[in-house]
Amino acid sequence: MFLSNTEMAKCYLKECLSDENEHSREELLKYVLSKTNGIDISGKELSEAVINSALWSMCKVENVCENTRRGIYISADIGIYSDMAPAFQRVSKIAEKARDDIDNCFVVDIIKLEISDEELLTAQKYAEKITGLLQEIGQVSEEAIAEINELNTEEDSSMQMT
Repeated sequence: MFLSNTEMAKCYLKECLSDENEHSREELLKYVLSKTNGIDISGKELSEAVINSALWSMCKVENVCENTRRGIYISADIGIYSDMAPAFQRVSKIAEKARDDIDNCFVVDIIKLEISDEELLTAQKYAEKITGLLQEIGQVSEEAIAEINELNTEEDSSMQMT
């Protein structure tokens, strides 16, 4: 089925990244190892080095995925027409994750807290402001992606007409 272990690893890495969510290197390793049962094409143990090498090649040579921050990867969206759009896409996804993380920071057991109602309202007010700013960052990033794609689509159309 596969001609090389690297080809096999890339296939499963792309499959995992196709959901357009960020994935840690560990998640990607586990995914590939689970899909292959840890066995390479010759029936021997599939090494993590092969998977890491395939991931590096996909990011640095083929540009089919991106390293958004240390140990975190995301698929490079094929539907994006500009070199700038993926940066805005990353910003949008990072803002979305940050919103979720911040929401989790403020999940507390109110009964166990020894703070006044005023402190609680103040904390809630600022948490909502922070979440709102992150939501706005995500929306602005999505607008930038749409406008960049629209500009490039128009440019492609005008080039085809000439």
